[in-house]
Amino acid sequence: MSRIKLPPAAVPLLIAASAILFAIDVVVPGTGLGGWITTNRLGLLAIGAVGVALLPRIRLPSVVMRTVAGLYLVTIWGIISLLASPFVGEGGASVLYVVPWAAICVIVVVVYNACSLVSPAVVQQALFWILLGGCAANVLTWVYLIDQIGVAGLLDPWRVRAALGEFGPGLNRHLNGLFALTTVALATMVGAVERRPYLTAVAVVSVFSLLLLSVQAGSRQTLVAIAAFVLFLLFLLRKSLLGRKGLLTFWATAAVAGALGYAGDRINLWSWLKYRFVERTVEQYTAGSERLAIWDQGIRIAADHLLLGVGPGAFATAAGAYADNGYIALAAEYGIIPAIMIVVTILGVVRVGIRKRRYVASNVRGLHDVALASVAVYGLVAPLFNELLRDYTLWLFVGVLIFTSEAATVRAVGGSRSTGGSDGLRLRLG
Repeated sequence: MSRIKLPPAAVPLLIAASAILFAIDVVVPGTGLGGWITTNRLGLLAIGAVGVALLPRIRLPSVVMRTVAGLYLVTIWGIISLLASPFVGEGGASVLYVVPWAAICVIVVVVYNACSLVSPAVVQQALFWILLGGCAANVLTWVYLIDQIGVAGLLDPWRVRAALGEFGPGLNRHLNGLFALTTVALATMVGAVERRPYLTAVAVVSVFSLLLLSVQAGSRQTLVAIAAFVLFLLFLLRKSLLGRKGLLTFWATAAVAGALGYAGDRINLWSWLKYRFVERTVEQYTAGSERLAIWDQGIRIAADHLLLGVGPGAFATAAGAYADNGYIALAAEYGIIPAIMIVVTILGVVRVGIRKRRYVASNVRGLHDVALASVAVYGLVAPLFNELLRDYTLWLFVGVLIFTSEAATVRAVGGSRSTGGSDGLRLRLG
């Protein structure tokens, strides 16, 4: 900790606060600057402050350099695509859609270096605070809903969906942020992170809250993300979920399922589930549906503008609707080469994370599993239903995953290599 200019006790709190502000994208009132100042942007500034305080020098291993080089290529390609775009103008292609890729390059470097310069104890404490902060964010969301529609309004999923749609950045963005914060709770409940009874209780509350919010809001993409994240973790932990650890996972899951069943009976969620998650899904993803027609049109646009695309942010102008598919949108807006570059980069990071997992030191194994599952979900599953490939949260997890994967090789975190079953990452305060 001698390299850290900040007080050591402040580092995990600042890291956790940065992550929480970053995930919950809400306009900060009373600034007099309209909607420009948001918690998301404040979180980015806080992450930058952590980077400045923790980075006496930049250290880039080859995997970081390859990742940043790919992102830099996408950034430059986006600028060229913008210059060639026939859709430049209001509502069309704009440099504002290229800027995130430049920011992502910085995020990957800062996160990797920040992780490499703090001790495992700081990581443990930061995850502890993120677990508590995620629970608080879930609870405050319910407070907001009760304030907007009352307790009686919670019985009507349409009113819940409408209220969340008016909150901050919108329904899906808010639930995406809650999911990012609840990944630690999901990992705690499943057993990727070593558990204590009170931490497991906090995790159960967070997971139950996010599941109920997702169901009531009708957010299929959030439920798919939760399911994919849990299944991926179970795949990683399959050999260690025997005995007491597996039994605790079973009872924690049973507690969440029982609470959902009880709530579902009280507020009659089952007919809503059938309509929103079965009938609407079949309607939108069968032959002749509007959603598939948009995807088909997007593929044609990408084929017609194979090299440079129609310009960053111009998909809706060119197609008349949003793609709701990150891969198609990226190929149509930037061209096929940047799209392939991003997919190959994400696949490469996930592959390295899986290959090196068995060598990750036990004191960061839990963090590695959370980052690995998050990158797989945000980078490979979620883009099928939303345009999340330039989402900062994805690339923040990429930076963490690169760090834990590299630590498996260079033993940079001060712990012994682990070749057996997962020992998890113990969450503790102090």
